Amino acid sequence: MDIYLMGSVFSWFSDPSNVVSMLKAVFGLGFVIFVHELGHFLVAKACGVKCEKFYVGFDPPLRFLPSALFKRKWGETEYGIGIIPLGGYVKMLGQDDNPANAAQEAERIRRVREEGGGPATEEIDPRSLPAKTVPQRMAIISAGVIMNVIFAFIFATAAYFWGVEYRPTVVQGLSPGTPAWEENAFRPGDKIIQLGRNGTPSEYLRFEHDLLNYIQLSNGEPIEFLVRNGDEEPRWVEVTPRRFGAGVRAMYRTGIDIANPTSISAERATIPDFVADQHAEQFEGGGRIVALEAGGERTEVHSFADIKRALIAHRDQPMTYVLDRSSDSAEADSSAVTASNSVRIEVDPAPLRQLPVGFQVDEIVSIQNNSPADRAGLRKGDVLLSVGGVPANNAFELPHVVDQLAGQTVTVEFLRGTETRTVDVEPVMPEDYEADPMSTNDVPIHSLGLVFHATNELASINPEFSSLGLEPGDEIVGFDIVTSSAKERAELEEKYHTLIRWIEFSDRAGPVTLDDVVGRLPVGTQFKLTYRRGNDVGEATLASAASDEFHSPKRGVNLAIESYPVRTATSLGDAISLGLRETWESITKVFVFLKKLVTGQIAVTSVGG
Repeated sequence: MDIYLMGSVFSWFSDPSNVVSMLKAVFGLGFVIFVHELGHFLVAKACGVKCEKFYVGFDPPLRFLPSALFKRKWGETEYGIGIIPLGGYVKMLGQDDNPANAAQEAERIRRVREEGGGPATEEIDPRSLPAKTVPQRMAIISAGVIMNVIFAFIFATAAYFWGVEYRPTVVQGLSPGTPAWEENAFRPGDKIIQLGRNGTPSEYLRFEHDLLNYIQLSNGEPIEFLVRNGDEEPRWVEVTPRRFGAGVRAMYRTGIDIANPTSISAERATIPDFVADQHAEQFEGGGRIVALEAGGERTEVHSFADIKRALIAHRDQPMTYVLDRSSDSAEADSSAVTASNSVRIEVDPAPLRQLPVGFQVDEIVSIQNNSPADRAGLRKGDVLLSVGGVPANNAFELPHVVDQLAGQTVTVEFLRGTETRTVDVEPVMPEDYEADPMSTNDVPIHSLGLVFHATNELASINPEFSSLGLEPGDEIVGFDIVTSSAKERAELEEKYHTLIRWIEFSDRAGPVTLDDVVGRLPVGTQFKLTYRRGNDVGEATLASAASDEFHSPKRGVNLAIESYPVRTATSLGDAISLGLRETWESITKVFVFLKKLVTGQIAVTSVGG
């Protein structure tokens, strides 16, 4: 464990972007503290207190190194930059940060003042902090926070004057199994323009600062959103957030997804070893996807939701990506794209990558309102046994089986309690293919509008691989990738760093994680599965293969958000107004958060940072 942690630390520091981020954090924290201490310093000077030191960072005495990177005395004050770049301080005459000493000094001063006159009064330096009146000391103590607020207003005003980039609250999707997904009240393209009945309508609500804060402070109580889709009349939507995760990772969520990537990533245009990676050179030029063509149909792309719908509907057909590479592609309409600034790239279908084993389908954990499953009468707790005559013995193949039945009336056999029942249902063509990114055990069937739990238990084994020694009922307790040498392992870790990290924690991961890893690594990758059978533990090695029947909607084109909208003040007065609003909202959020924390409405385990 110690070796692994050391390796992780060195790996983290070897990434220049991490070092830059750390330096930015140090500089930002140092500047905030500088402003804070400047407030104390200026008011202390105004009150006649002698300031002996004013430092950014700390300057502890060191044996082999200087305590300060810079120091110089102007007048009675020594100014400097400490060798430890975190923090900062003002040293005032008579100041003692030891609470016990401070209490003793306060008592001594009280006695001297009560006695009055005499030589004892000479012991108090009139320029020391304790010698000042209570209002003066209160002003000095509070000046740091006040200065932070003043600078926050100044910087917020300046930011809005020049333009602030923000993530708009336009709904692009809903994470399966979450409250907003279950309510099924949002549609792609819905723009949230007001938070709560008592909120203020705004076309510029921000995802992180406004929406997420509103959800986190809800304490799991029902919250309302005023939404508008295009030119339609606004409507109110109510959702009750739920806590997901555990411990410090626990957080309230609604499941609203506002990500809208429609451009090719500038850093890496294709994902390694996916079918699109065969055309990496063509995609490297970047550009915005303006249309997708397959099966004689053309889908105009205005949002990520359009991309997902096309990829799902034509997953088993070649797909042509129409890209706009003009300089103003972010604003260009697909009808304005010409042959001179567009690129057409055809990408083959992507066969589903899977292992020759199937995981057990367990109970339904979520059903979407007014979905085929809901209309058919399926409930949470039901266990699917078969769909359209196909046994539900492969958790990750089942959604693809049902998708192929879209538009047909099929019989679903399920278990409710101890009773086996059947019901007719008509799956629909799904508009999404993503699972909830925070779940390791839940699998959605979008064409039915339900999410079921997948267990670590094997339900089926491909007969061609019966010699592996695996049996239905075996519990998978861990997995790893099989490599022939340390060099091959190192190359794999360099190429698939994130996936390898998932595998390292496979003992805590669920079957969804394993399926995701299998789907991202090349066909033929060998996996070592550790399984438990009763009291015995064994291992089996098996390779991934390409399905002859099912295809993945994911072809490996790496998308990114080209840019976010920018809000720029129309005048200096508007900038000041926006700066005041930003500052006031930040202050009130702090007080609301502290109130909920003290009253127990927010768990201490949910706090981090």
